[in-house]
Amino acid sequence: MPHNWPISPLPQLFGGARSARCLARVILALLAMAMPALAIPKPSNATPPLTRLDPPASVSFGVWVGALTELLDTVPAPAIEGEYAQFITSHALPAHDPQLYEDFRRVRLLFEALRDGGFWHLRWAVTDQYPSSKLIWQAWSRNPVHPDFAEPSATAECDELSALFGMLARHVGVHNVGLFYPTWNHTIAVWAPLEGKRKTALVQLPTTQIFLDCAGGFDKTSFHTSLKNIERYPNGDVRADAAIPHARAEWLLHQIRAYAGASPALWSLMRAKRAFAMGSSMGPCSEARSTWYALLEPQMTQGDLDALRTLSLEEFDQQKPAPARLLSWLKE
Repeated sequence: MPHNWPISPLPQLFGGARSARCLARVILALLAMAMPALAIPKPSNATPPLTRLDPPASVSFGVWVGALTELLDTVPAPAIEGEYAQFITSHALPAHDPQLYEDFRRVRLLFEALRDGGFWHLRWAVTDQYPSSKLIWQAWSRNPVHPDFAEPSATAECDELSALFGMLARHVGVHNVGLFYPTWNHTIAVWAPLEGKRKTALVQLPTTQIFLDCAGGFDKTSFHTSLKNIERYPNGDVRADAAIPHARAEWLLHQIRAYAGASPALWSLMRAKRAFAMGSSMGPCSEARSTWYALLEPQMTQGDLDALRTLSLEEFDQQKPAPARLLSWLKE
């Protein structure tokens, strides 16, 4: 049978309302005797702590460079190991030099980020500017971040992009990077490994496809030089205390985090499609895109799948990513 409990059973269990009140007073008195006196906090004129952490409006260039350096050293990038083995063999460099590997990793990922159509959405065009990265930094500081696939973050000429590479390489600790002029009207970046102490051919780093076929890229050009060393690019384009908008600083880092883990074939496929869509230094490159697609389609790595999902969500705003379909579109 169900019990018909009264609304407030405590008074009846302890002999009525008066008994309950008495008992309550006794309990409170005992608790007060057992507990130490609590100090009543005095009003404070101090600023109360923030209830949430808002990102700062800007960060200094020096702080951002520190974060970039750490990211280049730690972000998962499985393709780097295989490329490094080929690199030291082709240049007859020491196989077990930790500084050389660190430099290679930083140079390789930085190159992929800032080349025409790369992770940072830079676009090549004739600007008639001197070899300096100052105007790129001005554009990055002035313009809001637009992550759309074919939206340029800044437009710059080959000498400006090469200057950007040279100054950032030096800031992240790779010092022997400078500018090379394979023709009177063209500029690329070059790197002397081991700071030029080992007299080996310069590593050529063309930040655009000007005068190159679609497959040209890191340490792969049709340009020739007998130089073994290079004048370092100065690092004075941006002061260490210069302010960079927080959104831009984070986006530049995020793009490396998002795509460093993919295969070089996917880097090339994405870049060729983006640069073509932006009307940049790459033509249609239809045959090359088909070749890169054929390498990827049968067996994409987890890094490729993650990169394609990020690309779908962030640069195409598709809430249901379809990596295989997006990969096919990049080939078209």
